Amino acid sequence: MGSAYFAGHPTVPREQIVADVNTDMPTLIFPLLSISPLGTAHSSLQKNVAFAASELGIEVQEDPMPEEVRFIRSDQYSFVLQGIPSLHVKYGTKASSPAFDVVKHTKEWRDKNYHKPSDEISNGFDYVAARKYVQLNFLISYSIAQTTGRPVWNAGDFFEVSGTKNKPGERK
Repeated sequence: MGSAYFAGHPTVPREQIVADVNTDMPTLIFPLLSISPLGTAHSSLQKNVAFAASELGIEVQEDPMPEEVRFIRSDQYSFVLQGIPSLHVKYGTKASSPAFDVVKHTKEWRDKNYHKPSDEISNGFDYVAARKYVQLNFLISYSIAQTTGRPVWNAGDFFEVSGTKNKPGERK
């Protein structure tokens, strides 16, 4: 609700908002070796993510669960609806051991802990991964700020819009 309100009633002129980098809900419970940057396949933000991930030695992967359409199910979508290129960096599936199933481990941890009394920093939090996640999002945001051109939707993409009042996929 907060992102929807802010995206619809920003504290700065909407045209000054060039991108949204959603950092909500990282599951920092094991080493950050790969990411799945939701939404970057739709815009020029893919270049900013590639730069930041390369700097930190993080592998960039496609969404391992496209059937869950996670890009349109979180705070960044409020900005997408306003025509603002957005992304949400999620963990990828790369593990330090082939025997470790990242997707299964994350699901089990969330089922047992997420939004429950056991959802505490002392319950499996990986500080090194957290630092890397913050560095990654800083580098993405910094590279966006240092780029002279505004982020844009990819030509012909479903989310490409010609104005801020359009719905995704709708043209003026």
